[in-house]
Amino acid sequence: MITFGNLFGNTFDALLSRLAGKPAAGSSVWSELGVILGGFVIVPFGIISRLFNRLRPNDDQPKFDIQNKEIRS
Repeated sequence: MITFGNLFGNTFDALLSRLAGKPAAGSSVWSELGVILGGFVIVPFGIISRLFNRLRPNDDQPKFDIQNKEIRS
């Protein structure tokens, strides 16, 4: 998560520098726009995925009951 935030921030800064007339070395317009537009696709997908996970029943409960020393199915 931190890596993607760093990538997005650096790319956005490179895009702003390009718009100011000082393009970053080793960067292209297409890579900058690709990362920025990709963020607009990935963030809504993550939000929708999070909402669906909240609607799903929680099956992550432990299968072993410590108090009764039995395995639940």
